[in-house]
Amino acid sequence: KFNTAIAALMALVNDFYANGASRGDMKALLLMLSPFAPHLCEEQWEVMGFAKETGKVIGNIYCGHRDYNARELGYIVNQNYQRRGYALEALTALTDTLFAEGAHRVYAECDPRNEASWRLLEDAGLTRKAHFRQNLYFHTDERGRPKWKDTYVYARLNPLAPDGRSVAGEASESE
Repeated sequence: KFNTAIAALMALVNDFYANGASRGDMKALLLMLSPFAPHLCEEQWEVMGFAKETGKVIGNIYCGHRDYNARELGYIVNQNYQRRGYALEALTALTDTLFAEGAHRVYAECDPRNEASWRLLEDAGLTRKAHFRQNLYFHTDERGRPKWKDTYVYARLNPLAPDGRSVAGEASESE
């Protein structure tokens, strides 16, 4: 019974990734999932990204509140809409808004093998602060041993310090 429902849901999600999804499609999906994952659905509804000319959902931007007034950023874009500037536009708008609201720092992590992702972060004004080697894993091998992955960490300080002064030379400062 559950395998059929999960298979149908995965088929729907795959269709969304292949063909895009309208705001109505996403609303229906999120409403359907909300009893099972209310916080996730609420957050996804808040942060969905839309392509201006089509009105289709093409991805989302994540913003997590972290300690010390920092915000963690994340993003995903449908492969049919990548490298068109949508992610940079959304990431820049979000970062500008977060800084205007008083966030001290924004940061993001990405896979070093995903050049498009770390170049996007650089284009959005973040600088590479760390390269963690073998710091996490999502999969294990046939013997159950972790398949370790590296992570890049990018960050940017709010260009205005809390007292309103400009933060000059931010890229060279230790963040």
